[in-house]
Amino acid sequence: MKIHVINPNTSAGMTEAIRRSALAAASSGTEIFCSCLERGPSYASCAYDNVVVSYELLEKVRREAATADYDAYIVASFADPGLDAMREVVDKPVVGIAEAAIHFAAFLGYRFSIINSMPRLEKIFMDEVKAAGAGQRLAAICLPEGDVDAFLQGEETAKRILVDTARKTIRQDGAEVILLGGGMLSGYADFLSEAVGVPVLDGVKCAVRLAESLAALGLSTSKVKTFAQPDYAKY
Repeated sequence: MKIHVINPNTSAGMTEAIRRSALAAASSGTEIFCSCLERGPSYASCAYDNVVVSYELLEKVRREAATADYDAYIVASFADPGLDAMREVVDKPVVGIAEAAIHFAAFLGYRFSIINSMPRLEKIFMDEVKAAGAGQRLAAICLPEGDVDAFLQGEETAKRILVDTARKTIRQDGAEVILLGGGMLSGYADFLSEAVGVPVLDGVKCAVRLAESLAALGLSTSKVKTFAQPDYAKY
Protein backbone atom coordinates (compact mmCIF):
# COMPACT_ATOMS: atom_id res chain seq x y z
CA MET A 1 0.00 0.00 0.00
CA LYS A 2 1.28 3.47 -0.94
CA ILE A 3 0.06 6.65 0.72
CA HIS A 4 1.03 10.13 -0.44
CA VAL A 5 1.17 12.59 2.46
CA ILE A 6 1.24 16.17 1.21
CA ASN A 7 2.22 19.13 3.37
CA PRO A 8 0.38 22.03 1.68
CA ASN A 9 3.05 24.62 2.34
CA THR A 10 6.74 25.01 1.50
CA SER A 11 8.34 24.43 4.91
CA ALA A 12 10.96 21.67 4.80
CA GLY A 13 11.06 21.49 8.61
CA MET A 14 7.32 20.98 8.90
CA THR A 15 7.37 18.42 6.10
CA GLU A 16 9.99 16.43 7.97
CA ALA A 17 7.95 16.54 11.21
CA ILE A 18 4.91 15.32 9.29
CA ARG A 19 6.92 12.57 7.63
CA ARG A 20 8.15 11.27 10.99
CA SER A 21 4.62 11.14 12.41
CA ALA A 22 3.30 9.41 9.31
CA LEU A 23 6.03 6.77 9.40
CA ALA A 24 5.46 6.18 13.12
CA ALA A 25 1.77 5.49 12.50
CA ALA A 26 2.06 3.44 9.31
CA SER A 27 1.46 -0.29 9.42
CA SER A 28 4.03 -2.79 8.24
CA GLY A 29 3.87 -2.91 4.47
CA THR A 30 2.60 0.66 4.06
CA GLU A 31 4.88 2.94 2.08
CA ILE A 32 4.73 6.62 3.00
CA PHE A 33 5.64 9.24 0.41
CA CYS A 34 5.80 12.72 1.92
CA SER A 35 6.13 15.92 -0.08
CA CYS A 36 5.40 19.65 0.11
CA LEU A 37 4.52 22.42 -2.32
CA GLU A 38 7.02 24.09 -4.59
CA ARG A 39 5.33 27.49 -4.30
CA GLY A 40 3.32 29.21 -1.61
CA PRO A 41 3.69 30.30 2.01
CA SER A 42 5.98 28.58 4.46
CA TYR A 43 3.02 28.27 6.84
CA ALA A 44 -0.59 28.83 5.82
CA SER A 45 -1.93 31.06 8.59
CA CYS A 46 -5.02 32.78 7.15
CA ALA A 47 -7.85 32.36 4.65
CA TYR A 48 -5.86 33.96 1.83
CA ASP A 49 -3.00 31.52 2.39
CA ASN A 50 -5.45 28.63 2.28
CA VAL A 51 -6.75 29.71 -1.13
CA VAL A 52 -3.18 29.89 -2.46
CA VAL A 53 -2.13 26.52 -1.07
CA SER A 54 -5.37 24.90 -2.23
CA TYR A 55 -4.62 25.91 -5.81
CA GLU A 56 -0.99 24.79 -5.62
CA LEU A 57 -2.02 21.52 -3.98
CA LEU A 58 -4.59 20.75 -6.69
CA GLU A 59 -2.19 21.58 -9.49
CA LYS A 60 0.45 19.34 -7.94
CA VAL A 61 -1.95 16.41 -7.60
CA ARG A 62 -3.47 16.95 -11.06
CA ARG A 63 -0.03 16.94 -12.71
CA GLU A 64 0.91 13.70 -10.94
CA ALA A 65 -2.46 11.94 -11.24
CA ALA A 66 -1.81 10.32 -14.62
CA THR A 67 1.32 8.49 -13.48
CA ALA A 68 0.74 8.17 -9.72
CA ASP A 69 -0.13 4.80 -8.24
CA TYR A 70 -1.00 5.85 -4.69
CA ASP A 71 -3.72 4.02 -2.78
CA ALA A 72 -4.70 7.10 -0.76
CA TYR A 73 -3.80 10.74 -0.21
CA ILE A 74 -3.45 12.74 2.99
CA VAL A 75 -3.57 16.55 3.17
CA ALA A 76 -1.42 17.37 6.18
CA SER A 77 -2.75 20.76 7.23
CA PHE A 78 -5.28 21.19 10.02
CA ALA A 79 -7.11 23.71 7.83
CA ASP A 80 -7.83 20.80 5.45
CA PRO A 81 -7.39 22.98 2.33
CA GLY A 82 -8.81 21.83 -1.00
CA LEU A 83 -10.18 18.49 0.21
CA ASP A 84 -13.42 18.47 -1.77
CA ALA A 85 -11.75 19.68 -4.96
CA MET A 86 -8.98 17.11 -4.53
CA ARG A 87 -11.64 14.40 -4.26
CA GLU A 88 -12.85 15.51 -7.67
CA VAL A 89 -9.36 15.25 -9.15
CA VAL A 90 -8.52 11.73 -7.91
CA ASP A 91 -10.64 8.66 -7.27
CA LYS A 92 -8.54 7.29 -4.41
CA PRO A 93 -9.48 8.15 -0.81
CA VAL A 94 -8.44 11.66 0.29
CA VAL A 95 -8.15 12.28 4.03
CA GLY A 96 -7.57 15.57 5.84
CA ILE A 97 -5.78 15.52 9.18
CA ALA A 98 -8.40 17.71 10.89
CA GLU A 99 -11.38 15.66 9.79
CA ALA A 100 -9.54 12.46 10.76
CA ALA A 101 -8.69 13.72 14.25
CA ILE A 102 -12.19 15.10 14.85
CA HIS A 103 -13.78 11.75 13.98
CA PHE A 104 -11.24 9.79 16.04
CA ALA A 105 -11.96 12.01 19.04
CA ALA A 106 -15.58 10.84 19.09
CA PHE A 107 -14.43 7.36 20.10
CA LEU A 108 -12.29 8.57 22.99
CA GLY A 109 -14.29 11.16 24.90
CA TYR A 110 -17.35 13.37 24.73
CA ARG A 111 -15.74 16.82 24.49
CA PHE A 112 -12.52 17.77 22.75
CA SER A 113 -10.37 20.88 22.37
CA ILE A 114 -8.11 21.90 19.50
CA ILE A 115 -4.73 23.51 20.15
CA ASN A 116 -3.04 25.61 17.46
CA SER A 117 -0.89 28.75 17.52
CA MET A 118 -2.37 30.51 14.46
CA PRO A 119 -5.27 32.66 15.73
CA ARG A 120 -6.50 33.72 12.29
CA LEU A 121 -7.50 30.12 11.55
CA GLU A 122 -10.09 29.97 14.34
CA LYS A 123 -13.06 30.40 11.98
CA ILE A 124 -11.72 27.73 9.63
CA PHE A 125 -11.33 25.28 12.50
CA MET A 126 -14.83 26.05 13.73
CA ASP A 127 -16.25 25.47 10.25
CA GLU A 128 -14.45 22.12 10.06
CA VAL A 129 -15.85 20.99 13.39
CA LYS A 130 -19.37 21.95 12.30
CA ALA A 131 -18.95 20.20 8.94
CA ALA A 132 -17.96 17.04 10.78
CA GLY A 133 -21.15 17.26 12.84
CA ALA A 134 -19.17 17.67 16.05
CA GLY A 135 -20.12 21.21 17.07
CA GLN A 136 -21.81 20.16 20.31
CA ARG A 137 -18.75 18.18 21.35
CA LEU A 138 -16.23 20.98 20.88
CA ALA A 139 -15.00 22.24 24.24
CA ALA A 140 -12.72 25.00 22.93
CA ILE A 141 -10.36 26.12 20.21
CA CYS A 142 -7.21 27.16 22.05
CA LEU A 143 -4.86 29.53 20.22
CA PRO A 144 -1.88 30.33 22.44
CA GLU A 145 0.79 32.54 20.95
CA GLY A 146 3.86 30.58 19.98
CA ASP A 147 6.54 30.61 17.31
CA VAL A 148 6.09 27.90 14.66
CA ASP A 149 9.81 27.22 14.50
CA ALA A 150 9.93 26.76 18.27
CA PHE A 151 7.35 23.98 17.98
CA LEU A 152 9.17 22.39 15.05
CA GLN A 153 12.43 22.40 16.97
CA GLY A 154 10.91 21.00 20.16
CA GLU A 155 11.98 23.93 22.33
CA GLU A 156 11.13 23.75 26.03
CA THR A 157 9.12 26.98 25.83
CA ALA A 158 6.92 25.39 23.15
CA LYS A 159 6.39 22.30 25.29
CA ARG A 160 5.40 24.45 28.26
CA ILE A 161 2.88 26.31 26.12
CA LEU A 162 1.26 23.03 25.08
CA VAL A 163 1.13 21.63 28.60
CA ASP A 164 -0.23 24.85 30.13
CA THR A 165 -2.84 25.25 27.39
CA ALA A 166 -3.97 21.63 27.58
CA ARG A 167 -4.28 21.70 31.37
CA LYS A 168 -6.28 24.92 31.23
CA THR A 169 -8.81 23.67 28.67
CA ILE A 170 -9.23 20.37 30.54
CA ARG A 171 -9.88 22.26 33.77
CA GLN A 172 -11.94 25.19 32.49
CA ASP A 173 -13.64 23.89 29.34
CA GLY A 174 -14.18 20.26 30.24
CA ALA A 175 -12.04 18.87 27.43
CA GLU A 176 -11.54 15.10 27.61
CA VAL A 177 -9.51 14.76 24.41
CA ILE A 178 -6.93 17.15 22.91
CA LEU A 179 -6.41 17.56 19.17
CA LEU A 180 -3.06 18.95 18.02
CA GLY A 181 -3.97 21.42 15.32
CA GLY A 182 -1.40 21.18 12.58
CA GLY A 183 1.70 19.64 11.10
CA MET A 184 3.92 21.83 13.26
CA LEU A 185 2.69 19.89 16.31
CA SER A 186 3.36 16.47 14.82
CA GLY A 187 5.24 14.27 17.25
CA TYR A 188 3.98 15.89 20.46
CA ALA A 189 0.99 13.63 21.13
CA ASP A 190 2.66 11.05 23.38
CA PHE A 191 4.56 13.69 25.36
CA LEU A 192 1.47 15.82 25.93
CA SER A 193 -0.82 12.90 26.76
CA GLU A 194 1.59 11.72 29.44
CA ALA A 195 1.89 15.25 30.84
CA VAL A 196 -1.84 16.01 31.12
CA GLY A 197 -3.44 12.58 31.46
CA VAL A 198 -5.95 12.61 28.58
CA PRO A 199 -5.82 11.20 25.03
CA VAL A 200 -3.99 13.55 22.65
CA LEU A 201 -4.44 13.09 18.92
CA ASP A 202 -1.86 13.79 16.23
CA GLY A 203 -3.93 14.41 13.10
CA VAL A 204 -1.24 13.02 10.81
CA LYS A 205 -1.23 9.70 12.65
CA CYS A 206 -5.03 9.55 12.67
CA ALA A 207 -5.14 10.29 8.94
CA VAL A 208 -2.59 7.58 8.12
CA ARG A 209 -4.58 4.93 9.96
CA LEU A 210 -7.85 6.10 8.41
CA ALA A 211 -6.37 6.19 4.91
CA GLU A 212 -4.95 2.69 5.40
CA SER A 213 -8.37 1.40 6.43
CA LEU A 214 -10.16 2.93 3.46
CA ALA A 215 -7.57 1.65 1.02
CA ALA A 216 -7.47 -1.82 2.59
CA LEU A 217 -11.24 -2.08 2.18
CA GLY A 218 -10.84 -1.31 -1.51
CA LEU A 219 -12.93 1.85 -1.25
CA SER A 220 -12.73 4.79 -3.61
CA THR A 221 -14.36 8.21 -3.83
CA SER A 222 -17.84 8.24 -5.33
CA LYS A 223 -17.95 9.96 -8.72
CA VAL A 224 -21.70 9.93 -9.38
CA LYS A 225 -22.32 13.57 -8.43
CA THR A 226 -20.54 15.69 -5.83
CA PHE A 227 -16.98 14.55 -6.51
CA ALA A 228 -17.28 13.87 -10.24
CA GLN A 229 -14.18 14.60 -12.34
CA PRO A 230 -13.77 18.31 -13.24
CA ASP A 231 -14.08 19.36 -16.87
CA TYR A 232 -10.51 20.55 -17.40
CA ALA A 233 -11.35 21.56 -20.97
CA LYS A 234 -13.21 24.60 -19.63
CA TYR A 235 -10.06 26.21 -18.30
